[in-house]
Amino acid sequence: MVERVLRAHFVDVQDISDLAVLTAIATEAGLAEEAGYTGEPSLETLPGAELVRELLLVGKAKGVRTSPTIVANGLALEGAQPPEALREFLEDAARHTPRHLPAEVERLRYAESLLDQRDPLGALTLLRPLMEEHGGDRGVRLLAARAYFASAQLNRARTALESLVSESPDDSYARHLLGRTLQRQGRHEEAASHLTLAAVMTPDYATG
Repeated sequence: MVERVLRAHFVDVQDISDLAVLTAIATEAGLAEEAGYTGEPSLETLPGAELVRELLLVGKAKGVRTSPTIVANGLALEGAQPPEALREFLEDAARHTPRHLPAEVERLRYAESLLDQRDPLGALTLLRPLMEEHGGDRGVRLLAARAYFASAQLNRARTALESLVSESPDDSYARHLLGRTLQRQGRHEEAASHLTLAAVMTPDYATG
C-alpha cells in the first residue's frame, strides 16, 4: 500500500490528498478485503477510519501544522532541522516532564484547543465520547455549547445553554453566550435580558 501511494505521488503525479485517489489505490491494493470489510470500498467507512480522523484532530490540537513535526514529552519541533537543533530539542524534551492527566481530561483539553483554533466541528468530534460517557459534566456541556455556537448550530447551542443557565443562574459566561445565541436567532428581546444580566455580573461583557 505504501509503495502504491508513493508511486501515485512521485511517478504518476496524482493528488494523494484526494479521497477518491486514495480510495482507488486502497481498492487496487485489496485493503478492504484484508480488513474483512464488505461493501463498496470507501476510506470513510473502512475499519479504523474513525480512529485516523481522531488522531489527525489530536495532532492538530497539539499544534502539529506541518510535516515533519517531532513531538516529545509535550514539546513540538516543526520542519526539517539540522542535527544540532534536533539534539537540542531532544535534550530539552528529556528534561521536560509533562503532567500526567486522565484520558478524559486530555480529550477535553484537545477539544478546547481545536475550538480555539476555530475548528468547532473537530472539537465536537473529540467531545462525542465524553458527551456519551460524561454527559452530565458541566465542563463538557459548556464546551459543547461553545462548539455548537461557533459552528452555527444555534438550536443545539440554545438548548444546552438554557439548561446550564437554569442550573446555575449566576454563570455569567453561559448567560452571555445564551444571549448572543438568541441574538443570532433574531430573538432580540429574550437576548437583551440575558446580555444585561451577564453584563451586571461581569462588567467586561458590557463591551464584549
